[in-house]
Amino acid sequence: CLDQVPHGPLRILSMCAGDGRDLIGVLQSHRRRADAEAFLVELNGQSVSDGIRQAEASGLDGVVKFIQADATDYLTYRNLAPCDIVLVSGVWGHVPASDRASLIYALASFCNSGGKVIWTRKISKGEHRLKELQSMFDEASWSPVRQSLSSDRKWAVSTYLYRGPALDVPTNGRIFTFRKKAG
Repeated sequence: CLDQVPHGPLRILSMCAGDGRDLIGVLQSHRRRADAEAFLVELNGQSVSDGIRQAEASGLDGVVKFIQADATDYLTYRNLAPCDIVLVSGVWGHVPASDRASLIYALASFCNSGGKVIWTRKISKGEHRLKELQSMFDEASWSPVRQSLSSDRKWAVSTYLYRGPALDVPTNGRIFTFRKKAG
């Protein structure tokens, strides 16, 4: 996705980013690292501290910016969107089924028109979990770009292109209710 963003500045957002391992290693050696401005939202203070250290050790201080805040609150994103790439890694299993459409709407509001969302979904308990999310994205202003499964078929990685209009990020409200095991 980094290679496909037009030349010039690019913005990346990672929700529930943990220590940033999904992005830091990629940006560290990528030719577009100097173009990037990445915002990693994570509530856990230890993960944020670990991620800041890793970003600094990778020469990405000033490029990767950790924001210790609630990733489920629209207020957190008021100055971060719109972005060219949005990462949602390991999040869907914490989102109750009743809140998934709300998260997909939020992702649209976080993206530039033409932006991409990369998300993962644990599927070790059945690929129906993947198909459910795919159908929700198919009903909105999204086009699938790439879908793949891990070699052990426990995880799916999906990339979708947002082809809808630019949306304003709501100024307040909850995107979803975080649950330890939402399914």
